[in-house]
Amino acid sequence: MSWRDAPLYVRCHDLALDLARRVDGDPSAPCPELRRTLAREGYALLRAVSLALSFPGQRRREQQLAADGHVAALKVQLRLARELELISPGGARRLGEELVEIGRMIGGWRRRHAGPGRRPSGGEPSSAPGG
Repeated sequence: MSWRDAPLYVRCHDLALDLARRVDGDPSAPCPELRRTLAREGYALLRAVSLALSFPGQRRREQQLAADGHVAALKVQLRLARELELISPGGARRLGEELVEIGRMIGGWRRRHAGPGRRPSGGEPSSAPGG
């Protein structure tokens, strides 16, 4: 199986495609820059995941961390787009759920590659007791 068939890659690819299609709307629609930013951030997420799948070691960890950052940025941008009515409430909910799942997948991947007893680099310390 090719790495391009990996579930995380496929989800990121589909998300980036969906966001890119939303840019191709009415050119007179409000906030064209936010619409373009959503598409660019979706592409950046796909790129970071693709590179992380391609590289070993530290380069992989750097791209995993970058992908995690793109998910966080997309969540903020998606919320703005929903509030400005650039995306329907149903579309925003579906995209938000997909981002949450992608974030979980990246987090699990980072933990798996951090090794036993180690935290993923760049992660926030846990605030839970004993964490």
